[in-house]
Amino acid sequence: MNKLVLNPDKRIKLTIDFIKLNFDIKQLLQGKINVNQITIDRPEIKPMPIEEKSFNSPLNNYFSNITQDLKKIFVFLPDHQSSVEIRFKNAISQYFKQMDGSVYLSKKNKEIILNTIIKKIKFKPSSLSKTVFEKYPELDYIELDQLKVFTTINLNGEIKGRCTFIKPKLYSKNKNILLRSNLIKSSFKLAEEGCKLVITPFKLNHPEGIVGIQFENNYTKKKSSLRFTGTDIHIDPARQMSLRLFKDNEIVTKIFQIVRKGIVPKVAVSFHGKDFKDLFKGNHLRLKGNIKNGSVVIPATDITASEVNGNVNIRNGILDIKTTKAIIQNSRLEKASLSIDLLNYKNVPFQGEFSLDLDLSLLPETLISLLPETLLAQELSLVHNVEGQSKAALTLLMEPDSTLLGVKINAENFSARGYYDRIPGNISIGNVNFKYETNQVSLQHLNADINGNKIYDSNMLVNFENDAWIKIQSGSGLIDLATSIPWLNSYEKTRKIISPVKMGNGKVNIDSISLSGPVLKPELWEYELTGKSHRINITTRENQKQIEDLSCQYHLSRDLFYLKNIQAKISHLSWIGQLIAKKHLDSILVPFDMENGYFQLGTAASFLKTELKFPSGPKVHINLQGKTPASFALSTIKILDETISDASISFNHSKDKLLFDFQGMLNTISLEKVITQDSFWAKKINDITKGQSILIHTDNDSNLNIITKTMDLNSFFSQPPTASFDNRLLKDKIIYFKADQLKIKKFTFTNIDSQLFLSDNPSHIKLDKAFLCDLELSGNINFKKDSLYADIPFKTDFKDNIQDLFTCLLKKHNFMDGQYSLSGHIKSNNIKKEYLNKLNGDLILNAEKGRIYKLTLLSRILSVLNISKIFKGKIPDIRQNGFAYAKISLEADIKDSIIYLTKAIIDGQDMTLIFSGWIDPVKDTLDLTCLVAPFKTIDLIIEKIPILNTILNGRLVSVPVKATGTLFDPIVVPLHPSAVGEGLITMMSDILKTPVKLWDKIYGE
Repeated sequence: MNKLVLNPDKRIKLTIDFIKLNFDIKQLLQGKINVNQITIDRPEIKPMPIEEKSFNSPLNNYFSNITQDLKKIFVFLPDHQSSVEIRFKNAISQYFKQMDGSVYLSKKNKEIILNTIIKKIKFKPSSLSKTVFEKYPELDYIELDQLKVFTTINLNGEIKGRCTFIKPKLYSKNKNILLRSNLIKSSFKLAEEGCKLVITPFKLNHPEGIVGIQFENNYTKKKSSLRFTGTDIHIDPARQMSLRLFKDNEIVTKIFQIVRKGIVPKVAVSFHGKDFKDLFKGNHLRLKGNIKNGSVVIPATDITASEVNGNVNIRNGILDIKTTKAIIQNSRLEKASLSIDLLNYKNVPFQGEFSLDLDLSLLPETLISLLPETLLAQELSLVHNVEGQSKAALTLLMEPDSTLLGVKINAENFSARGYYDRIPGNISIGNVNFKYETNQVSLQHLNADINGNKIYDSNMLVNFENDAWIKIQSGSGLIDLATSIPWLNSYEKTRKIISPVKMGNGKVNIDSISLSGPVLKPELWEYELTGKSHRINITTRENQKQIEDLSCQYHLSRDLFYLKNIQAKISHLSWIGQLIAKKHLDSILVPFDMENGYFQLGTAASFLKTELKFPSGPKVHINLQGKTPASFALSTIKILDETISDASISFNHSKDKLLFDFQGMLNTISLEKVITQDSFWAKKINDITKGQSILIHTDNDSNLNIITKTMDLNSFFSQPPTASFDNRLLKDKIIYFKADQLKIKKFTFTNIDSQLFLSDNPSHIKLDKAFLCDLELSGNINFKKDSLYADIPFKTDFKDNIQDLFTCLLKKHNFMDGQYSLSGHIKSNNIKKEYLNKLNGDLILNAEKGRIYKLTLLSRILSVLNISKIFKGKIPDIRQNGFAYAKISLEADIKDSIIYLTKAIIDGQDMTLIFSGWIDPVKDTLDLTCLVAPFKTIDLIIEKIPILNTILNGRLVSVPVKATGTLFDPIVVPLHPSAVGEGLITMMSDILKTPVKLWDKIYGE
């Protein structure tokens, strides 16, 4: 039969080019029609476009319908015919090029057998069923070289058989191969109670591997399962294929987000459910297998483990990976377990335990990625060039519904090298037990080298939760000042702590350390360090040696800092320039050695006790006390200089106690040995001593003795007083003062022997003896509060030349000469600031056989006489030859610093002058009345002015004058005789031993 068109059902249109029927001739001769073979040649199968409907009927109904259809088929066979074979060849369709095979119906066995080979198959799955394949949009088309099918169908509705797929290929939309194999064999069975498919393990060319599949669905038991077995599966292509074919499958997506590359030597994957509809739910997946040279990404991190060898299990949506070998970056993973919840939460909770042989070069970068935007990450960003290898245990934990990754690290015998930008230079740590957990780093038994600074067996805890907080306990160390001082000076807060130190070198040993507080706020630290230094050098200025070879023991805490057993060489003192004025520091001779020192700063007491040893010989023991170095004041100082000085001075800074107490013997030569030449204090001492030594010592009664050849106090009087004198100075002590020469302002005292009594009752000076310009002085000076009491007698007898007195006392040269004697008293009993205005006393001066060369008062008196016509030219000129005198007698009382003349006579060679009145040297004023007898004898008058003798009738004349104004510029005028007192006239008559007449003619002139 040719060109037949059939529609077996609504979905297929069958066009047959040729059908051949083979009759059984033997049966036909017997009158029976028996078609034992039907051959169909070149049939063409075309699908009919019909609306696709979902399959909702129960499968038992489906198999019931098959059974009915088979029974109908067997009805067509005559009773005498038991079987028939239908052969088809060269069948074609849009899905394949050729199909050959047969269908054998056996009435005896009540079954139908299909055996066919289909060649050159190529089709789009969506063309068969959009409903089924819409879940796989990346699957474009399928190709097979051949498909061999052998199937039996019996009247019970049971379908079973075998399929062989030769060179199957699956292609994606972009024409990439998703799956490729040379041969796949399978068997199947469909029955009313269920169905089963078994694909014999086959070799996949892409993705590489060997895969077996077993599917079973039991309707009566309500059990459904799909099991995959695989061998040597290549994960990367399998991952690509799965993510394209099953991209809407959540669990597949998550698995392959985690597992990226490698080979699966053996794996078993199964799905278990009640029916096929819910079979592929994530929690129905079970997987058991292993991985070789795999690549695993740890969720919520940037960490990828490569070369992973281990076992993989999935059950109830939990992925468990246990490895025996892997590499994370450059670190070897020796053992690990990773448990990941793929289904049960919005996030992907997991917990991982990793035993690592850690390459530390990438540790900072890894921890930053694990702990982003944390304070620890900020600090780790400053760490670089890390080297080292260490065994470590890493724990990662992501809690359900959390975005915070928990990280724990535990490493024993941790060793590393690297750089940290906050600390200059290389850092090396070794043999430390390192732990990190929840923003907290613990370092136990830390041994480190930090840019040359050593730490031994220290325990450290750093918390990064808010402000970084550090706690260090136990341990010891070694600080290299050459590297640590510049580092400490690079931060403002630590720079204030070590100020003013700028540079240094040498080692400081730390015997023990305890420290806690915020890392970046050292001012809030609680700390305690003890240790010692050996021959270190410290300076506050570059290129300047200051403190050298410093050795000591130290204790440093928040409330107490001390250095003891200090030994050092002090080469420069500028490091204490903020505490002591430069002129004082520059005066101290350097270098010198500091020995047996003890320095302490504390809340209870602060002090510096040390011995200073100078190369010139002296040793100076000092004790400074105060609340802070800026407030340090001398408590005691002791000066030792072999054979010449052994003195101790104790100072009290409380106003109700003695200012200082001196014991021993001090020679200023010892001071000069510790003072720099031409310095401020060298000049001060020289101004006082004038190069001579001053010896100060105490006697058996602890009284002070000061003995010197020369002392100049002008440097003290040249400056205003900086403090008031009080009786705290060696209170209740006697100071014995002896000096060959003492200079005070313009005066030079000699051969001084005195005693100073300093007490409250009151303080006073007893002057046993002293000389001032040949005047022998003695007496007492008492000080009481603001008052000054003095009684100073003075005298000198029969001295050769009074000019020496004027030169010494008044700095007057060529004033007068002649032998003289002088005596008197100076007394004061008034407030100190008024004592010069309130002096009392008396004086007596006698001089003889001399001349007066310069005396303005005398010159002007004589000038007044020269004005008179009668005396003009007859009076001597003092400016030419001086005024010769035979004797000068002066007696006066002193009241309130005014000199009242009680007797004043100048008995000249040719004339006599007597004075009365007063002189005020303080206010530079005078008021004197003077009688001048121009000629002492009648013979002189006759010789000089004969006419005057006639006028006077044998009597002597006396001229009265008045002197007022200032001492050195007096105004002298003639005085009317009526203004002259009788006492002055009588005194003149007594002197001249004859009556005198007061000359009034000059007054008229």
